[in-house]
Amino acid sequence: VVVNGDVVREQGWQVFLGNGVVCDRVEIRGEAVPIAQAHRLFVLHKPAGVLGVLDRQTRTCFCPGDEAAHLADLVPDQYWSNDLSMYGRLDKPTTGLCILGRRECAGIGSLLLHPSHHVHKDYLVDLAHNNPLCNGGGDGLSANACFRIEGGVNLADGTACEPATLQVLPALGRCTCAERLGAFQLLSVTEQAAHTLAARGSAAEQSRPGPRLEDSCLAYTPVRLTIREGKFHQVKRMLAQVGGYGVHRLHRE
Repeated sequence: VVVNGDVVREQGWQVFLGNGVVCDRVEIRGEAVPIAQAHRLFVLHKPAGVLGVLDRQTRTCFCPGDEAAHLADLVPDQYWSNDLSMYGRLDKPTTGLCILGRRECAGIGSLLLHPSHHVHKDYLVDLAHNNPLCNGGGDGLSANACFRIEGGVNLADGTACEPATLQVLPALGRCTCAERLGAFQLLSVTEQAAHTLAARGSAAEQSRPGPRLEDSCLAYTPVRLTIREGKFHQVKRMLAQVGGYGVHRLHRE
């Protein structure tokens, strides 16, 4: 038995898992063995506002992106099958790459999702500049955020994350945090406290008369986070641990 040009001598070799390698050519006694459509995967771009699930019960037919309610609506009719599964879900507001496969592709799904196979997933995140002015404004990222991410951070509940890579990209839009911070520092201590409460969403403080500053900066800090896991809300939770709470947009490449 030859797999991808190499003779297999180990017992229990799993062709579709390939012991860590996707197998695309199998020969037995010199003759090629056809591989069924177990390797047929489907790649979709999920728009914002579409549920990242395959709802088989409510799907009727293919729908354009602006009419789709969930991923099943985005699959063309000629490719649709009730045994389609999704490998790695996305939240409703998140956009980007989704990979679908039939039930026979479960081994490939394991290769893609399990961290032991080192398949990296890249996320582009726009961090809003909504850090309170009492903390200096800006995106809130700590100065050593990239270093901490590379060493592996612990989430708020104590869950440990594998080492990852964080890249801070050039800001989008003109940041007004410096001007806002300068105006904030001219306020009295009482006025600063009132502004801080208003910025944090206190309706009572927002309606209180007195000096007002621009409520927010319209600039964003784009970052690229590369991980090889898939914990619940992992990207947002990792960035929160290094100060970047204001996730404005999340996209999987």
